[in-house]
Amino acid sequence: FDGVMLGRAAYQTPDLLLDVDGALFGDPRRLTMIEALLIYRSYMADQLARGVGLHAMTRHFLGAFAGKPGARAWRRTLSEGAPRPGAGLEVFDAALVCVNREAPLPLGTDSQACNVNSANSPSSELVPTQR
Repeated sequence: FDGVMLGRAAYQTPDLLLDVDGALFGDPRRLTMIEALLIYRSYMADQLARGVGLHAMTRHFLGAFAGKPGARAWRRTLSEGAPRPGAGLEVFDAALVCVNREAPLPLGTDSQACNVNSANSPSSELVPTQR
């Protein structure tokens, strides 16, 4: 076959996508969602350098951790931070901390950051959150 369409299934059960390489190509290794997103992070860095906005690259995987601890903070951090002018990987990294508190993160990521300050200010910066 030439292609596959998953439609809403990818939004409602994003873990489905983690099985695609195994199902289509026989790849025995199954990535975790965090591993897949860390691979995607390098793509985002390239696209940011070309002027693509962060929100265009993050809005489709807001539900990546649906039903898992930290999912709400993940969504909120990306939803509030990524659309801001000049938003960069620091927003993605802060969101990732919300769902990945034990695993190693990209260099320079503040392990205390997990949220966007929602003080109703469009210029709010990433701030540490209480654990």
